[in-house]
Amino acid sequence: MRASEAVVKQRQAELDSTAKRHVRSNTLSQRGAVSAQQLDDDRAAAESARAALESAKAQVSAARAAIEAARTSIIQAQTRVEASQATERRILADIDDSELKAPATAAFSIASLSQAKSLAAGGRVLNMVDLADVYMTFFLPTEQAGSAGARQRSALGP
Repeated sequence: MRASEAVVKQRQAELDSTAKRHVRSNTLSQRGAVSAQQLDDDRAAAESARAALESAKAQVSAARAAIEAARTSIIQAQTRVEASQATERRILADIDDSELKAPATAAFSIASLSQAKSLAAGGRVLNMVDLADVYMTFFLPTEQAGSAGARQRSALGP
């Protein structure tokens, strides 16, 4: 950008110089001290310098527009990054929400819901049996009841 602005200053100085030369040539031409050819050359040089100045100004404008476009692209890229991060957070939240969590170590007995069925929030998915809280009441024949002690552990076999 600075280089383009420096070119504008250079072209402005060239225009000032050629315009002054043209004014002097015009004055001298009226007195017959300078040829018509010299006057035409100085006029052409002044017009050429004016065109070069306008071209340099256009390049500065184009450079400014390119810088602004680059800034806009940066903002758009930052917005896309933020949107992608938000999408990632949403996906991770969806994964966390879809994870089934049990309040204790337990055995699962029956699935209450078959695959591909919908479930309302808080709905039951599985029946869970807390193994630390399982007990069974049963009755023994009289012969065996006499040999079993109160609150004695037992195992069931085939």
